[in-house]
Amino acid sequence: MENMVTSEFEKQKEFLKNELRSKYSIPETDIDSIADTAETVLFQMIQLMKEGKSAHEKFSLI
Repeated sequence: MENMVTSEFEKQKEFLKNELRSKYSIPETDIDSIADTAETVLFQMIQLMKEGKSAHEKFSLI
């Protein structure tokens, strides 16, 4: 499943970048940064799923 999500994200990452280019006047370096941040979030979510935890369980203060 992880490989499928990663592969599909690469396609969607380009879509995201194209949408940001066409709709907003954002410098290319910022577009790349936004896409990289989205990728980081996705991989963190995959890691949480592997650990069998929800984001709430992982990051809640006790």
